[in-house]
Formats: sequence, C-alpha cells, structure tokens
Amino acid sequence: MNIEHNKAVHISAVLNKLKFTVERGALSVKDICPIEKSFLIEYLQSYYIPLPLAKKYLAQLRIYNKKSKKYFFALGFKNEADGYEFCNERIKGYVGERGVTFIPGRDPNSAAINVFKDCADFLSLASGDEKGRLRHNSIVLNSLHLWREAQLNIYSPRYKVAYTWLNNGNDGKLILDRLDDYFQSQGIRHVPMNEKYAPQASLMAWRVHTKSNGRKIPE
Repeated sequence: MNIEHNKAVHISAVLNKLKFTVERGALSVKDICPIEKSFLIEYLQSYYIPLPLAKKYLAQLRIYNKKSKKYFFALGFKNEADGYEFCNERIKGYVGERGVTFIPGRDPNSAAINVFKDCADFLSLASGDEKGRLRHNSIVLNSLHLWREAQLNIYSPRYKVAYTWLNNGNDGKLILDRLDDYFQSQGIRHVPMNEKYAPQASLMAWRVHTKSNGRKIPE
C-alpha cells in the first residue's frame, strides 16, 4: 500500500456522527468526535500538549469492550489502514488494522521527510511550531514493527533527506540501523535526531522533562 501524499489527515476536518465500525478482537469504536472529555484534556496537559494542537490530529473515541461489556473513552490517532492507535491515562492500544500515519507538511515541495515512532513524539515536535504543522512531510510508525511499511511509503524520488526521531534504547537503535541501511540504498541522506534528546528515552520524555523543570524548549 502506498500512501497518497496529498491526503489531508487533520482529523478535525473529517469527524462525523455517521454509523461505522472499527473493530479488533473484543474492542470496537462506537463513536468519534472532537476532544471534549475533561479527563482526556487533563491527560494531554500532563504531557504539555496544547488542546488546539491535539484537536488537529487526534479524536475522542468511545470504545466498547465486548468482554467487559463496558465503554471507555480514549484519544485516537488514525492510521492509513483506517484503524486507530488509542490511549488515555490508564490504557494504550489500537483498534482495527494497524498501520503507519502520513502527515503532510507545510511545504509541498520539500525533499525531506520526518520519521517518528508514535504520535506523542510527533506532537512534541509540532508543539514548537506556531501553526502546529511541520515544514516537512512526516511518517509516524505507530509501532516500531512497522518499519518495513514505512520504507515502502518513503520510496519516492522526491525525498533526499530523512530525519528520524526514534527512541533511545536497544529497540530504537535496531530500527534506526535498519532504516539507515534502507536510506543508504535509496541515496537518501539520513539525519538521526535522537542525540538531541538523550539521555531521555524519547522526544516526548525529553520535552516533558524540560517543561516540568521550567526550562525553555530550544527552537
């Protein structure tokens, strides 16, 4: 599957109340709407993610668990397979098919692309932009296991530079090395960014650490 790079993914533009089903195992999405639950807003605030930014890329999901016969609410991040990564203060997971997420940048002619592990890291970087939109196109893996799918969707003669924002750890390094091999084979200059937020585990962890200590985030 190749991603349509002119596809707009700002979730606020496509929210609706139409009947639909997104399922995985015991879980199914029953409703999708803009973020409004106070506990989800507080959860975002704990990670210093502005609500207006979150509303650009995330939705509020009402998810039904067939086993417990209960509903719960979570933040949802849509992927290219029409599934959702979801999280709240108690649980993280996914529903429907798992896939990467493509997010177009401000510059449609940019020859660079960002690669993130998850939406938390993407939102951390986007928080530093006035309009909450990065200059370059971005691919969010949503799971490190989807690095091969990311490769397929980065395959394009337009890309000359790839910035990777992966986590600092053995799993992140393993995927970093595999992506590096791929970028070299495609003639794409690879710029790993993870040293910028070391020794923190991730870009999100570094941003929270920096903000909670009252320090300014470098531009």
